[in-house]
Amino acid sequence: MAAKGKPDPVALLRADFPDFFAGAEFDIDDDGPYQTYGAFADHLLRRRTDQTLWARAIAFINDTARNHPSLHDLLGVALLEPLGEDTDMIAVLQANLNPAARTLI
Repeated sequence: MAAKGKPDPVALLRADFPDFFAGAEFDIDDDGPYQTYGAFADHLLRRRTDQTLWARAIAFINDTARNHPSLHDLLGVALLEPLGEDTDMIAVLQANLNPAARTLI
């Protein structure tokens, strides 16, 4: 559960990616947001050629970075850092992220 005034990061991700949660190989509801976002990063890397998924993910990252600064650390550490470990993904991220999200890489 999120602290007062801070959005629930797992609920935000679930709202945009119910398909990810439906196919999760572990009980995400029992894991913290960092583990959930890390699992989502793995999900994205396994589906690197799914352009529709990536367009949705980029939109989610951009929107979250712009509208929820309290989640910047979570986005940077749990999602963008693992994605950025893949050199091909760095170029994709740099080309598609808005300035607020790009600063988190």
